[in-house]
Amino acid sequence: MATSLVAELAEKLSAATNSIDYDEQTLFINTSTNKVAIGTNAPVTDLTIDGTLTLKEQADADADTTAYGQIWVNTATPNELYYTTDSGVDIQITNATGIAADTVQDDYGNVLGHSTAGDALDTADGGNVALGCNALGAQTDGLNNVAIGCHALAASADDGDNNIAIGKLAMGVGDVSGASNIAIGYLTMDALITGCYNLALGHDAMAGADTRVKNLSQCWLNMSNGQRRKHVKKINDVLFPKLGYYYDKVRKRWVKP
Repeated sequence: MATSLVAELAEKLSAATNSIDYDEQTLFINTSTNKVAIGTNAPVTDLTIDGTLTLKEQADADADTTAYGQIWVNTATPNELYYTTDSGVDIQITNATGIAADTVQDDYGNVLGHSTAGDALDTADGGNVALGCNALGAQTDGLNNVAIGCHALAASADDGDNNIAIGKLAMGVGDVSGASNIAIGYLTMDALITGCYNLALGHDAMAGADTRVKNLSQCWLNMSNGQRRKHVKKINDVLFPKLGYYYDKVRKRWVKP
């Protein structure tokens, strides 16, 4: 003959010393640690559930209570997981296809905008931004790099810092360990390795360069020969004096003293 719930609880309460186990771990109470378990007799926190927790969807969170947050399911189609703070701020965690946020900041302060962007970053250097498939994909401990575009800065494996690559495969082929370079455009500065302080703008600008330092280049594909000569002269007039050269008017070339 089946016993009633009241009778079974009375029996267990009378025999209980440090715990109450109702219906073979359907509900377990450890009275010495003040912990409760469902589906197990080994609670590890105040409430332990061995199995899936089911939450019925609702239109809004319940009333706010100071020092308490709420996890609840919103009545969307499909429904969405939310967290609400004690000040009433609703934070959407999921949408119809995945995480609700467009970008995710990891534990090291890196902002990542794709599942394969910056996915190897594993140290506290941080401060990197990677948006696009495989952007900054091989980097492990770089600092303050910005990679925007598919495969931008993709092969830079460990110690490149303060680089900016915008565009598909910008600085994306070489293992960049240089610092403070800016590449904007498709395949721009794609082979760079140890070069530093370079600026390249436009499709294929500084393509193939790997160790150059302090260069300014824009895309040459759409320039006439005369435009290219003028462009080179402007770069030289700015760059060479900074490197300690002077222009010898007799020999018509830049000379190192």
